[in-house]
Amino acid sequence: MAVLHSSLLRQNRTSSLGLFSPLWHPIPKEVFLPKEEVHLYCFPIPLPLHFLNTHLCEEEKKAADKFLSEKARQEYTASRAALRFLLSKILCQSPCQIPFREGPFGKPYVKGTTLRFNLAHTCQLGIIALSWEEELGVDIEEMRTRHWERLVKHFFSPREQKEFEKVPLSLRCLSFYLGWTRKEAYLKAWGRGLSLGLSRFSVSLAPEKGEIYHFHTAYPRSYQLFSFYIPQNILGSLLILGEGKKKLRFFQWLPKEGKL
Repeated sequence: MAVLHSSLLRQNRTSSLGLFSPLWHPIPKEVFLPKEEVHLYCFPIPLPLHFLNTHLCEEEKKAADKFLSEKARQEYTASRAALRFLLSKILCQSPCQIPFREGPFGKPYVKGTTLRFNLAHTCQLGIIALSWEEELGVDIEEMRTRHWERLVKHFFSPREQKEFEKVPLSLRCLSFYLGWTRKEAYLKAWGRGLSLGLSRFSVSLAPEKGEIYHFHTAYPRSYQLFSFYIPQNILGSLLILGEGKKKLRFFQWLPKEGKL
């Protein structure tokens, strides 16, 4: 089982890439989400079988059995079980009884509550963002060398392509993943997925400038956009919709002796 590296437990600082590297706290025994905060929880993939068996509902267990890829199965089961665990603590409900529903474009939500969530995973690591009322979008990606030019031309807007061309070669990997994770966070918060089109809006590609340009006409214009670095060469971005400023807190799963 993948275990998060102890280097995550460090003071808030700026990484060598110029990105915010947050302080990650162990998940407390009593999970509480204040109204003025947004919490992000990192967890390893896969999670122990006993944990999956006690937190997944029967429909999810059946759905997991249909996956042909073991990697996809582990990502699905760990994400759903971790989400049910956290929601059960905050909502004081049985994990298997959390009533998930889907919006018109497939974005899940919990019926009968204003608790909002979003999740992502990459490279045996998952992350869940939680907030009251404000819609959220989060994405994490392992930064790898790839053919950025083809992806930028196909998925980035004309404005982003021009900005990318001006980035020095040594920083293009960082700029690409800043753009990619910020665009994914935008789409996930909006709840429309790829139907909105990645090239129909623009985000900034600079570490110090979390901005969005050319909003969809129906999209709320008040937001907070953060990008952060996880010391396993993973880059993440979080978009929070809403007027107020939310305080961010970061937590990580720390498996001890096979228990969570």
